[in-house]
Amino acid sequence: MALRQAASSAASSAASSPAAGPLSEDVAAQTGSGEELAGPVLQLAPDITADPLSEELAGPVSQLAPDITADADAQLTPDTKKEIVTAAASDSKGDVDVQTDTTLGKTTSDLDTGKSSASAGAADSTPEGPAPPSAVGSGRFPLEKRLGKGCFGEVWAGTDSRTNAQVAVKLEPKETGPDALPSSLNNEYELMHELKTPALQQGFTDVFYFGKQDGFVYLVMEFLSTSLRDCLDECGGKFNVRTTALLGEQLVRRFQYLHSKAIIHRDVKPENFMMGVGSRAHVCHLIDFGLSEKYFVEGRHLLSAKDTLTGTARYSSINAHSYAQSRRDDLEAVGHMLVFMLKGTLPWIDLPAETDDEELQLIHNMKRKSKARELCVGLPDEFGDFLHASRSLGYRERPDYTVLRGMFLKVQQGVESATGSPVQEHQLEYIGAVNPDSLEKMDPWVELEQPDDGNTGLCFCFKAKRNTTT
Repeated sequence: MALRQAASSAASSAASSPAAGPLSEDVAAQTGSGEELAGPVLQLAPDITADPLSEELAGPVSQLAPDITADADAQLTPDTKKEIVTAAASDSKGDVDVQTDTTLGKTTSDLDTGKSSASAGAADSTPEGPAPPSAVGSGRFPLEKRLGKGCFGEVWAGTDSRTNAQVAVKLEPKETGPDALPSSLNNEYELMHELKTPALQQGFTDVFYFGKQDGFVYLVMEFLSTSLRDCLDECGGKFNVRTTALLGEQLVRRFQYLHSKAIIHRDVKPENFMMGVGSRAHVCHLIDFGLSEKYFVEGRHLLSAKDTLTGTARYSSINAHSYAQSRRDDLEAVGHMLVFMLKGTLPWIDLPAETDDEELQLIHNMKRKSKARELCVGLPDEFGDFLHASRSLGYRERPDYTVLRGMFLKVQQGVESATGSPVQEHQLEYIGAVNPDSLEKMDPWVELEQPDDGNTGLCFCFKAKRNTTT
């Protein structure tokens, strides 16, 4: 498996990454005023109880780096942005660039069977459109092997010709005409650039280039290894308690940082977490920001309105089925995902239904009936505590990330007591034997300031409702 190979090779060298340089003249990016479009006030749901002030509100889109060339036809229009889910590059085994049915969590991809979709070179064409270019970035990044293909584009493995480092390249056909929608890669680049400012954080993917070429929009980023979905498959569909507790602690770190940048992810699932390579083979990375958005704008919280589900129904929070999301929804979805990793199932999986809408309603109803600690029967108490704490948060309430992290540390202590040996941060069951001295140490825990610390204001700027991909 690629992940085991990456871990075993870490002792010789860490994975190198290309340095981000100025964009060439052919690289065009969205800039614009950065303000979301105003729209009518949405009607409140008569049965809302979690948050009495509950309208969906708008805020500005964050600005791109000032050195990026403006391109009017690449501007992001938030209320028409395609809400799709794309994954950063994996190995040839799978889960790359998958379009997600955001209502049921089903996927449509040529990788659903686990077969490789790698091709011999970039000259290969597809029935849906033109062949991708042989290289992007003015020839700097040759495309070598297609890793995956979805309804909206492809992911390729490539090489940075300046550093010889492997990179991942997302490609989407550039739509034209008066009704053309902007590429989802605009928003993804923008958020990834913001997340690496002022410095790239552990567990987040570096992004190097964004532009358009030969009828495609492309995004060049750091190459990663295997998704947690693939790791689960290798382990028979379940993780042990030690592995899940180690991952849980890392995920609290990822979401504390993401939320500190005023961003919520909105599509937590195993496919959207990938392991690193080389010295970072044990570091779980949060990827795919195609559905992400700001929850705190101009010093104010956005208010929740009645809304349809954005994300993947299997793991999404209870409130996400009916209302706009906030930090609590990311964390509750993490809790659901961790239970799935430990048990291999959830009570609302494979419910019999005649239609997608009926299945979605059944999933929602089952989640509402399933108490947090009842879902975690047979597991260490702390998993139920984490899910209960996440579900108990108010829409605007600030999570206590230190307390949430402490729950997974306590589980690790329990494993140590039961086994008589210390739990080490690299002891993920799918990595195998590795010299811990060859691995990057986890960053020290720091309680990060959140955008609403000392501020409980509400934003009353309304935005037009966006359609969700189904």
